[in-house]
Amino acid sequence: MPSFSAARRCRRRCSADSRGRGARDVPTFVSLNAAFAAQLNAQELGDAAPTPGALAAYAKACGDLRSAAAAWTRLRASALADLDAESARRARAAVEATAPALAAAAASPCR
Repeated sequence: MPSFSAARRCRRRCSADSRGRGARDVPTFVSLNAAFAAQLNAQELGDAAPTPGALAAYAKACGDLRSAAAAWTRLRASALADLDAESARRARAAVEATAPALAAAAASPCR
C-alpha cells in the first residue's frame, strides 16, 4: 500500500486532470454512462428512427467519451506511475489500472 502522502498527491493530480486543466470540464465515466443509458432508453421507448437532435447528442457523447478516455490515459501515465514508484520504494504492490478497451475508445470514433 502506498503512503498516504503519495495517495494524496495522486488524488490531487486526478482532480486536476478531471477538471481539464482550465479547459472545459472533462466528463466522467459515470456521467457518460448516464448519458448513454438515457439515450438508449429514449430510443427504445420511442420505437422510431433517431431524430437529428438524438444523433447530435450521441455524437457529443462520443466526443466526450474520447475526451474522458484520453484523460484517463494521461492520468495512468503520470499520477499512477508516480504512485507506483512510491509503492515500489516501499516494497509494496503497484496499483493495478489496466483498461485496454479505453485506448480503443480514445482512438476510434463512435459508430
